[in-house]
Amino acid sequence: MPSEKLKSLLTELKAELKQTAEPDNEVLRLMQTLDTQLQAVLNTQEPSDASITDTLAALESRFAVNHPVAERYIRDLLDALNKMGI
Repeated sequence: MPSEKLKSLLTELKAELKQTAEPDNEVLRLMQTLDTQLQAVLNTQEPSDASITDTLAALESRFAVNHPVAERYIRDLLDALNKMGI
């Protein structure tokens, strides 16, 4: 069930970003990294290293002012990963 929550949150985050202004190159790079890291977590079902939380923290700080809804999805992803022990 946690993996379904992660997939859903990632899909919602991507949809939210498509509705907002054009994301900058750094956000696009971070989103690609996040997608890759989440897929690794979902495929192995094992806790990964802290790099995924570092990526989420970087996105959260970038979204804090300009993308408050996207920032909420990032916090929800962090919470879901925390519940999984990651």
